[in-house]
Amino acid sequence: MSITITGHSDDLIEIEGDISEEFDAYGEEDYLVTSNIGAVRVEYDVDGIWRIQRLAGDVDVAQATGDGSDEDYSDVGVMHGNVRWVACGNKIYYNKGLK
Repeated sequence: MSITITGHSDDLIEIEGDISEEFDAYGEEDYLVTSNIGAVRVEYDVDGIWRIQRLAGDVDVAQATGDGSDEDYSDVGVMHGNVRWVACGNKIYYNKGLK
């Protein structure tokens, strides 16, 4: 069981797999968190490429090379495990006392 995470156009984050949905991406960066304690940071960078960074959980990320082709505009993240729900948002708060 898994979900695949990609960026689309310049304002959508899409997930496909056990759950299929799209989220509006309004901020400079957004975070996806899942029920199986997976988390990724998703950012649309200045070069027009969607970047996905693993923060927690069993997530594989294949990076886009940015070669300019229509198919190479987004990293592809695959989050493994039994995902019951996904939440997306652009606010995250850190405990600065923990390193």
